[in-house]
Order: sequence, then C-alpha cells, then structure tokens
Amino acid sequence: MAEGAPLINVLAAAAAKVQDGAACIGAHSRLPGAPGNALVRLMGKLVASEKFRAEINNKKQLTVDDSATVPGTSISVHCTVLPDGVVLLVCTKQEYPRRLIFPPVDADLEGGRRELLPSLAREVQAGLGPSVLRPTPGTALRPEKLPASVSQGVENVCAEFDDPARAGDKVAQVQQQVNAVKEQMQDNVNAMLQNADQLSLLQSSAEKAADSSKAFKATATEAKNEFRCQHHKMNFIIFGALAVALVAVLFFTGILGGGGAAPSPPPPMTTTAAPTTVPVAVSLEPPAAALE
Repeated sequence: MAEGAPLINVLAAAAAKVQDGAACIGAHSRLPGAPGNALVRLMGKLVASEKFRAEINNKKQLTVDDSATVPGTSISVHCTVLPDGVVLLVCTKQEYPRRLIFPPVDADLEGGRRELLPSLAREVQAGLGPSVLRPTPGTALRPEKLPASVSQGVENVCAEFDDPARAGDKVAQVQQQVNAVKEQMQDNVNAMLQNADQLSLLQSSAEKAADSSKAFKATATEAKNEFRCQHHKMNFIIFGALAVALVAVLFFTGILGGGGAAPSPPPPMTTTAAPTTVPVAVSLEPPAAALE
C-alpha cells in the first residue's frame, strides 16, 4: 500500500434475505471498480448457494476463505444469521483478527456487543424496513440497492473497524506497540550498523593517511639528506675556489716564491781599511863581534 493511502482491512459488507429458495441481497463495497464488483458477486454467489444456506442455518456463524476473487489479496467472508432471518456478510483480509468479528456463540447480537458483525446488525436493523430486502419467488438471487442511510452507516462501521487497535482489540494494541518498538530497535540497529560502516571507513582513511604520512616522512627525509649533501658539495666547491683564488693571488703578488719580479740587491757595504802594520823582525841575540 502506498504511503498515505487509507488502511482498508474491512473490504465489503452485505445483508441478504432468504425465503422459499429465493434470495435478495443488498451490498456495500469499499473497493472501487472491478475488485469491488467481484466482492459483491462473491457474496451473492454464496447467498444463492443451497449448500451455503444449509450450512449457515445450521452453524449460525460461518467463514469462507477465498484467494481468487481479488488478485493479490486473500480474503475471508464472515457470515451470521440474525433472529429475523437476515444473513449478514462481511469481507475482510484473511489476517484480520476474527475475535473482532464474531461475538461469543451464546451472546446476543443486539446486546450492545462491540464486535464487527453485531455493530453491522444494529445499523442494518435500524435502517432496513421489512420491505427493503424482499426475495422474488422463482428468482434465485435479486440484487437490491441499500438505502443511502444504511449504506453510510455500514461504511462508518467498516471504517471504525479497519484498524484493529483502534477498534479496541487489546492484543492488536499490544502488537502495534511491539511493532513500534521493533521498528525503533531496527532503526537503532541500522543506525549502529551505519555508524560502524562509517567508523570502518574512517579507520581505513586514518590508516591510509598514516601510510601516506610515513611515505611523506621518508620522502622528506630523503630529500633533506639530498639537499644537505648538495649544500655540503656547494660549500666545498665555494671554499675550494676561494682557496685556489687566494693561493693564486699570493703567488702572483710574490708573497709566495717562484714568481714575479726579482728582489732588489742589497745596498753596497762601505768598509774602512785598517792601517797596515809591517812586522819588523827584532833579533835579541848580541852580535857575534861583541861576544868575541
């Protein structure tokens, strides 16, 4: 069912009168078009069946399941007989709780019961006169249009019982609460799974970022070492060039030997000659004549 579409569990209802082998039925369908017409024909076929008449008169309450009349929907036709002989029929989805349809077997349908069929019985008996549903002798089934007031009353009752929880079914109310809690828990689980997925993605992203950081650090360290080597090489080249230039300057300026102009000779030295002394030989021996 599309979101926002009205909930329809009670699909159709009808009242029929059977007399001397003839039947007259007035129906109200809540489904538009072909599905609604198919439900009306199904209820008419049941009322016209001799087997159905015998069984409903014997059991007083009867349910017939059907899965072929409305495509894609399994339905149940619930029937009961009122004290005046009027047969009430109501079509619901098969999963609709039957405790909301039939009163207890020994209960009075006119005793203010809150089930679906007793509520329909009050509307039908209040609006239908004795001449409304009158079978035609010799006719197996005669359709009869329900008065507008009766049709509206039947519609109101069906709409009231569409939602079992709203109709007073405590089991349905508890089930509705359980379903609400279940949906909330499912939403929480989905949120947790989504958060877990996001956490996993975040962890994966963090691991990738850590790997990228390690790779960047290794690349940066390698680049740093390379730039440092280049810096040392550049310093070595610069200092080598400066040393060569300094040596060349010193060499060409004569500070270092082996090149440039010869040094000027020292000035001549002025010397004063010492007086020459001629040695004189002095004989200390006396002359030979003196000795004689």
